[in-house]
Amino acid sequence: MLISNGSAVCNAFDLNTGEEIWSVVRGAESTVSMPFTEKGIIYYYTGFMIDPDGPNFSELLAVNPDGKGDITGSNILWRKRVQPLQLLTPVIKDGLIYTVDTKNNLMCIEASTGKDIWTSRLKGNFNASPVYAAGNIYLFSIRGETLIIKPGRKLEIVAQNQIIDQIWATPAILRNSIIMRTDKYLCKIEQ
Repeated sequence: MLISNGSAVCNAFDLNTGEEIWSVVRGAESTVSMPFTEKGIIYYYTGFMIDPDGPNFSELLAVNPDGKGDITGSNILWRKRVQPLQLLTPVIKDGLIYTVDTKNNLMCIEASTGKDIWTSRLKGNFNASPVYAAGNIYLFSIRGETLIIKPGRKLEIVAQNQIIDQIWATPAILRNSIIMRTDKYLCKIEQ
């Protein structure tokens, strides 16, 4: 299956034929973040939703991909209301989802239930998606702050660093190196 998250809908397509297998219709606008998966479950942020009685919001959804057609009413396992305009794609490791919302809250969410495990308020804004490598999760703020945490049910900060330039794009991991694009340079940091 090819999973594609677009304007107000997430679709699954057959890789061999290109035919749509299923769709989940949720949200009013497009989203930037990409779907992610673990143990056969699809997770993704919707575009923003309009609430006539309150502020707009987005949702983080967990979807069982075993279905055909419009599975909006049947295959959503859980939904979590979050801040609108989620830009980064969360990372999932061993049943825990790690993400930073648009209000700078670093969250660890239980993948099976959608319940918060822990939340920590960060100073910077984060557009780059977190990445998992070498047993740690790496987060990069727009201002060039790097936060490295251990995955787990308790927040454990391994290191914090400051890079001079701004970081808007998600870094890539290549063997023992991090390759990142800043606002001025393409950098490779080796271990």
